[in-house]
Order: sequence, then structure tokens, then C-alpha cells
Amino acid sequence: MKLEEAFKEINRFSTTSEEELVTKMEEASSTNQTLEFKVGFAIVLGAKGREAESMGLYEQVLESQPNNPIALTNLGAYYMYKDAKRAFKMFRKVIKEQVANGAEKSTLALAYVNLGVLHENAAYYELAYNSYRLALKIDPANRLAQKYIADLKKKADPDYGLIGLQITENETSVPMLWDGSFIQQCDRAFGEK
Repeated sequence: MKLEEAFKEINRFSTTSEEELVTKMEEASSTNQTLEFKVGFAIVLGAKGREAESMGLYEQVLESQPNNPIALTNLGAYYMYKDAKRAFKMFRKVIKEQVANGAEKSTLALAYVNLGVLHENAAYYELAYNSYRLALKIDPANRLAQKYIADLKKKADPDYGLIGLQITENETSVPMLWDGSFIQQCDRAFGEK
């Protein structure tokens, strides 16, 4: 399923107000049980702050289609601050499946951005930066990735000097000064100066 299919479902109910859109989609939900409709309705409910209902619809979609990238990415975003491990698994699954099966750029880029946020929240700044860079490689216009990279570069200011964690080759974490040196290494790897 592509994101545009979910938005086509939303657009079928085009109205003059958001409340009217939600009402019309609620009425249609008893008869329209397509995955595209459920994803579209979950997006609308999420935008209206109805998190539990939105999450429930994404869970229903995943029962029918366990690898649905939109449901995994958006549901993972809900879990980011509640169950980071579960969110991490969802984002990794999206990335693995989308890379293997021909990715929809916007969904894959969002999964990388969300994965970067998880890394950043855990003070794994290098992994976060790399995730944001991968998102930009897929979707150069991704504003979230651009913003988060800019924010990380501010944190990398030697005067600011945040302490982060570095993952060593044997998978252990060691404290480090986040001095921005990784940014230069990563930029060189991506062919930038």
C-alpha cells in the first residue's frame, strides 16, 4: 500500500471542516473496511489527537498485513516515547522490508527519521546523524531530517559539548564527548566536504 492510496480515501470525504471529515469517516467506517480506508482514517484520527483510536486502526491493519509500512511507521511513532524497543523493531522492519521490496520513498525516509529520533533520545548521536543522513539520501527534501541534522550540528558545537555514547565494535557503549567529529566523518562518507 502506498501513502497516496490512504490519502485518496481521505479525499473521497472532502469537506469544509476537519470535524465534518471525521464525522463522515466515522459513519463510513461501519461499511468501509479496506486497509486503505483504515490507514487514511487512522491518519485523520491521529491528526485530531485521538491517539488510542488511531493506534487501534493501525493494529487492525497490521493484523491483516503485518508488514504494512505506513501502519508500522505511524504506529512506531506512537510507541517512540512509550515503548522504544517496540518502536525500534517496527522502524527496522519497515526499513528491511522497504529496501528489499522497492521502497516508497516518503515512508522509508520517515522510518529512518523516526529511527534517528530514537537513537538521539538514547544519546546515540552518531547513529541518529547517520539515520537522518540516510533519510535525506532517500528524500533530499525531507524537512524533518534537515531540521534534526541542523539540531545535531548545534549540539556538536565544541562549546556546548554534550556527552553521548559511542557503540564500539563489540557492541558495548562507552561515554564520549559529542564534539561533532562524527559529522565530518559522515559527511566525507556521503561525498560532502
